[in-house]
Order: sequence, then C-alpha cells, then structure tokens
Amino acid sequence: MNVNLDRIEELLKDTKDMTAEELGTFMYLLTKDTNELSYTGPRQNHAPYGAVSPWITVCKIGEFDAAHNNPFIDGKCKYLHGHTYKYEVYVRTIISDKTGISIDFRELKKFMKEMIEEKLDHKYLNEVLPFIPSTENIVIWIFQQLSPHFPVDKVRLWENPTSFAEITADDLR
Repeated sequence: MNVNLDRIEELLKDTKDMTAEELGTFMYLLTKDTNELSYTGPRQNHAPYGAVSPWITVCKIGEFDAAHNNPFIDGKCKYLHGHTYKYEVYVRTIISDKTGISIDFRELKKFMKEMIEEKLDHKYLNEVLPFIPSTENIVIWIFQQLSPHFPVDKVRLWENPTSFAEITADDLR
C-alpha cells in the first residue's frame, strides 16, 4: 500500500478542532480509501467550492413492501396489514478532491439492498425482526444496519405518504 505519510500528517493536524461527527467521518474516509490519501496528482479545480472541500449531505432512497401488526395497540394497526415503506438514508461526508464526489451512490444502494431490502421486502416483519415492528423501531434498526459501513447522519422511514419516523446520529449520542 502506497500511503503518503506527509499527507496523513497534514490531515491529522486538521482533526484537533473537529467535532465527534466530523472526526468519525474523517476516520471513515481514512480507512475506506487509502488511495485518496496517496493521491498527489494535480487538483482538478472543476468544482465550485474552490480550495476547501466542504462537508455535504447526500441522500439515497430505498423502498420495500412488508406486512406487520402491533397487537399491543388499539385500532386498525392491531390487525395484519401492509405498507409500501420508503426510506431515506442521509450520509454526511466531504467531497473528494480526487473524484469530485462524496460517496458512490452505487455502493450505498448495494448495501441498502443487501442489508435492508433483501431482509424486509415482502416479509412479515413480526417474524423477521426481533422487536415490535413499529415505524419508530424499524428506522432505528435501519440506521444500525448501515452506520457501521457509512457515515450515516440520518434515516427517515415513511410508512405512508403522510407519516414518517426519523433518527439522526445526534439522537444516538
């Protein structure tokens, strides 16, 4: 592995004033793409932000159909019913000087499909999840599935066009 140690030292100097979230994302980038650190070629300067790479939040949306019921509440949700769930995964990171992007949407979508949709799509959630499958609990579970692999900042889960639950990284601190 060809890592530019001077570049690492330069990057580490900037970490002293970082928040925990920024430091977490920095560590993600450090371990995720060592080629980024060894990149010493000319900066393309094709971006509108100039010399400083800004923090940015990107979002990828996924969807799955599933059934569930909650026998612990009164009303229609007590009985078996289904939803077309839509979920939004927000990832906060910096724009790469090398690629001009912050994250590869294809990679995020691949993880979303494998870790969320293949486990939940067209399933009876009461049988596949180890908790009461409320929208609130499912959104936390989605966050927990993806956050070890990406610097997830927020997940929002829509159970219908007018109702959602949301969890942020700050909520879990």
